Amino acid sequence: MSSFALTLGVVLQAAFAAAPAALQVSTAGSQLQFDPKELTVHAGQAVSLTFVNGASPDSNLDHTWALVAPGKAGEVSAGSAAAGRDQDYVSKSPDVLAHTHLVKPGAHETIHFTAPKTPGDYPYLCTYPAHYPAMTGVLKVVP
Repeated sequence: MSSFALTLGVVLQAAFAAAPAALQVSTAGSQLQFDPKELTVHAGQAVSLTFVNGASPDSNLDHTWALVAPGKAGEVSAGSAAAGRDQDYVSKSPDVLAHTHLVKPGAHETIHFTAPKTPGDYPYLCTYPAHYPAMTGVLKVVP
């Protein structure tokens, strides 16, 4: 293989790895469920995630989307309820890796973050009081 082909291969591989993941998660209408319940990204990949609150505008079902450290969903949920509406019901815990603000029914928010560098399963949840554990999903971080 020529050095040009090898260099081109390395450049293309780096460009592909650097491409941000464009993800979308919504609520399943006015049900307390995320759709989809599983997402996949590469370790350390830039992520652009749009969260859509698909609840009907007259439902008054506010939601959040929060990515948390493995094994910390329950703890984050409890801390988020205590955080209150002024903090969008999102805990200031270091176990919260990325999150949206409180999203009203029919609205959406796009956030940008870097996927964890360590491969594994990272839970995401709605941190609005009493929506966990019904509203959960998993971000699979692969090498």
